[in-house]
Amino acid sequence: MACKQSGAKYNRSSYINLIEDNGSHVAQIEIFLIKNRISANDTLSIFRKVDKSKDNLINEKELKTALKELGLSPVSDKLIKCTMETFDKDKSGALNFEEFQALVNQVEQAKGQLSSKMRDIFHTIDENGDGSLTPDELKSGLAAMGNHMDDRVIDSMIKAADTDNDGRVNYEEFIKVMSG
Repeated sequence: MACKQSGAKYNRSSYINLIEDNGSHVAQIEIFLIKNRISANDTLSIFRKVDKSKDNLINEKELKTALKELGLSPVSDKLIKCTMETFDKDKSGALNFEEFQALVNQVEQAKGQLSSKMRDIFHTIDENGDGSLTPDELKSGLAAMGNHMDDRVIDSMIKAADTDNDGRVNYEEFIKVMSG
């Protein structure tokens, strides 16, 4: 299976688009980003944890688990194959630690770019720029994105997300709404 994007092979710079194309929910990645940054020690821990065969390599099956550990979900077969093709530089059919580290670095970069997109969406919906969304702003913003919802649904989304009970949705609460 060839990993292509608009006729070109995926490379590290287009890996972000592959993650988006995978159907992963941007908001789910964003929630992971808010709560987690992957350190060098975390990278090594994840690598060791998913390397079930203890051969210092991560095969496709182990890679699926690793991507979930990195906050990507769902993980499609296409994402696994394209990830392997993109990062398996020695073409061994598995990722060694250095190749895995390059993958983690790219995922961190992708999460940063996705975070920026989510912030842009929030600021676009926040019509008055006060840092929180009213029910009307949320409704019109979601409608502009093609998600038309009636007032009952909007009210229930706000009630579910509004953890500080101010009747508005701040950025972190917005992420919860978008991932629901």
